[in-house]
Amino acid sequence: MAYTSFAPVDIDELLSQIDSFASGQLGWGSSYSGGVLTLTPIASGTEFDLYEAAGYGAADNGQWIYIDMRDPNDATNQVAAAMSHISSTSLAWLYGGNTTEPWLLITVLTEPGVYRHAFVGYLAKYGTWAGGAVCSAINWSHRTTSTPATYTNASNRLLFSFVSSYGAINNELGKTGGVLLDGVHGDRPRALFASASTYTSGGHDYDATHPRAGGGYRDDYAERVRDPGVMPLSGEAALVPITLFADMLRNDTWTPIGHVPGLRMVNVANLDPEQAYTYAGLTWKIFPLCRKADATDDFGTADLGIAVLQEA
Repeated sequence: MAYTSFAPVDIDELLSQIDSFASGQLGWGSSYSGGVLTLTPIASGTEFDLYEAAGYGAADNGQWIYIDMRDPNDATNQVAAAMSHISSTSLAWLYGGNTTEPWLLITVLTEPGVYRHAFVGYLAKYGTWAGGAVCSAINWSHRTTSTPATYTNASNRLLFSFVSSYGAINNELGKTGGVLLDGVHGDRPRALFASASTYTSGGHDYDATHPRAGGGYRDDYAERVRDPGVMPLSGEAALVPITLFADMLRNDTWTPIGHVPGLRMVNVANLDPEQAYTYAGLTWKIFPLCRKADATDDFGTADLGIAVLQEA
């Protein structure tokens, strides 16, 4: 595994640094040309395109990073995610590895105390099914007038989480992130992080018979993660694996399909942003899910946080 931090002057430099990190530190296929960064963690496997784009609509101004995840065997099978509101970038971190599957976390400090995250890579799969590429990002796309909505708003996209609002695939509301599930519903084998009963909007359809996916901070158990300071068991037990589920038949019967490598959920009530937390020989870097603040504050995500593996 590897990690680095730097202070990019703009998104172009951020993408250029990701290019160097992915190729030089992780050994991935990577190229940055014409403003598009293409990452190929596994040779001939899923491609991830990252590029700068303007926010959708006046209420979501500022620059964003869009992520397009493409099935190498079917160019029409794509999943999109968006990392929002990163016009100003004072500091960025990159963490990644190839165990148990290739993974990369991009974290950007966009304003004091506010962190944005994006993840690309593969699940550590349960079983032998094909596929497993996954992408997700913090996309705080819904605002009421000039004030950001709370993190529980149905239109916000957190990491690996359900949303109950879905919009056209060509704007932020459609960029939910998701998982490519090869061999499942062969006409369009993908599962989005969305819980809406239908996925039709603006002429872009996500058929209701296709799987849904979830397992991040929209699940009730995730919001009840205890912090290490009050955990009655071991400190390691406070670092909760991010297990993803898919509703394969769209009948609210959820199947665990794998967990996200390199990341854990953690309660940050007694932890500081950017703190290193060491337990059992492993060092984890702690970040709030967005901002360690009351959920009623701008971009506040209360005590919800992530721990990313820094040193093993």
